[in-house]
Amino acid sequence: MLCLYAERITAHTGAAEDIVVESLEKAFRQRQEFQLLDNLKRYVYRLVRNAAINYSIQVKNRTAIHGKINQDQDLLQGTETESPFDLEMLRVELLDEIYREVENLPGQCRIIFKMIFFENLGTERIAEQLNLNSQTIRSQKARAIRLLKTRLLKTGKIASLTLVICWFLTQ
Repeated sequence: MLCLYAERITAHTGAAEDIVVESLEKAFRQRQEFQLLDNLKRYVYRLVRNAAINYSIQVKNRTAIHGKINQDQDLLQGTETESPFDLEMLRVELLDEIYREVENLPGQCRIIFKMIFFENLGTERIAEQLNLNSQTIRSQKARAIRLLKTRLLKTGKIASLTLVICWFLTQ
């Protein structure tokens, strides 16, 4: 019954079975918390439902990203006959977009990102200069990368950038 329930949400038999197994394992680990079987049953169904919905959302997001990458690959394959100047112009436009997004990062996050990637300073050196903990520097770096990735994904630029970088590396 649980597999059928998950399969209705995910539309994928294998994923539904995996979701049910993981949900049952999780419920089994927490079995001490349930005194009534009905509570456990509701809990397991909720686990399966939430996991199935999360799976469906991930599949939808992956499909959208893959579609965008395929679209960009088709665009770039058409550039094989174009001059290296055209590809360089595309690269410069993408880098300009990245620089603009870096400038939109929150204050300390932007400063730390620039020090790491533009000034090529290490974590300890930045921590000394800014009088911060090295863990704070690493956290701000991760936050900056996450924000940039999210913003570039929203604008559709990250797939194009990846393809251009790959093309330049193969040249």
